[in-house]
Amino acid sequence: DAFTAAASAADATPALRIAALKCASQSGAEDLALWWSDALRAAPATDPVELLAWAEVVPTLPLPDELRAAEARSLEERALETLPEDHHHGRIAKARLLQQQDRAEDALTLLAACRTPGPETFAFRASLLRRLHFDAEEVPLLRAWSAACPADVRPLVSLAAHRRTAGDPRAALQLLHQATALRPDHLAALRQQFDLALDLAEPEVAQTCIDRIAPRGADAAQSLERLRLERRLASRRGDRQAQDALLAAIAAHPDADRTTLLQAAEQRALAGPPAAAEELLRQCLALDADQPTVRAWLAELGSGPAD
Repeated sequence: DAFTAAASAADATPALRIAALKCASQSGAEDLALWWSDALRAAPATDPVELLAWAEVVPTLPLPDELRAAEARSLEERALETLPEDHHHGRIAKARLLQQQDRAEDALTLLAACRTPGPETFAFRASLLRRLHFDAEEVPLLRAWSAACPADVRPLVSLAAHRRTAGDPRAALQLLHQATALRPDHLAALRQQFDLALDLAEPEVAQTCIDRIAPRGADAAQSLERLRLERRLASRRGDRQAQDALLAAIAAHPDADRTTLLQAAEQRALAGPPAAAEELLRQCLALDADQPTVRAWLAELGSGPAD
């Protein structure tokens, strides 16, 4: 297309090629990403901001871990040579280098010295606090992050996890309501919200979460994930008929693999006589005959040999 042609031109800027590299990496075009990476090495960027942008993409390349880490580190070190001390991304890059040198506390001190931290500075500080097990400092930092960056849902989700661990599920759920009001598509928040809604017997909230996590297709088709979530909700409601129907739908789903079928067999055996799982076990073997555990289970039921 026009973008690829422009980035491939002999006079293409490094910024354009870095953008092409990022696009290839994000789309899963590994060979193309490696081609763009080689092109950048042949005519490397010199602008420090471009070097940082390049360094951010390197960890996604299909290369050995040590090679990726070394290349990203080299790019960040070159960028830091000319970036001003108060450059946000430069400070984060320097903190990352300190962390790689087992100087996490120095990295934390460097980030804490920033007078106007942005969301990524807060995020890196929070990750360092968890790494260092500075538990008493994490919640105050998350609150400061949320206050300074009200459009960022990440501190709300983390605070909710803390409140849940502390035994205050209602407060956790309220924080998640705030998070999903900001980002109705935030899966981590929605999954926590769903779990809490089940725990707190709020089926309407749980159903809303299901509709957002795994909406029905245009033809009303349901994904495996939606069926599993619906079954958990039916279980919480004590609706045995719905549970059985959903379990049958899960087992019959075209995307059901052997793990899904085995889990369904276990659930069916728990809910009824052991022989109720026989059909699912046979479906499981049809997908993969090399399953000694399944064969042994069928043998116990008198429905097949153990070997």
